[in-house]
Amino acid sequence: MASPLRQCRRCAGKRPQLVVGTLAAGAELVQQPGQVFYWRERNDEVDFVYEYRDALYAIEVKSGRKKSAKGLEAFSAKVPEALRVIITPDNFAQFSSNPRGFLQQVAV
Repeated sequence: MASPLRQCRRCAGKRPQLVVGTLAAGAELVQQPGQVFYWRERNDEVDFVYEYRDALYAIEVKSGRKKSAKGLEAFSAKVPEALRVIITPDNFAQFSSNPRGFLQQVAV
């Protein structure tokens, strides 16, 4: 039987850039005023739900070419006022330099 640590390494090794990107985005968000949450319902999930003042952002972090917004769509169906944001390697530097400004600029 494989040890739990070995299994974790194997799972994390499949998409390490996604894990690092998600952690980095979360680290930026928790330093901002407001609150950060996670949302999951059945097979749908949103990496971060960020609430600041009267704005609610549903944020997905994507590392590859496939940028499925299934979780964002499911969350938006439940919370229509949520603004949707996808953070990718292409726009992470912009997000990192000014997280709240980035969210206000790119949210749909």
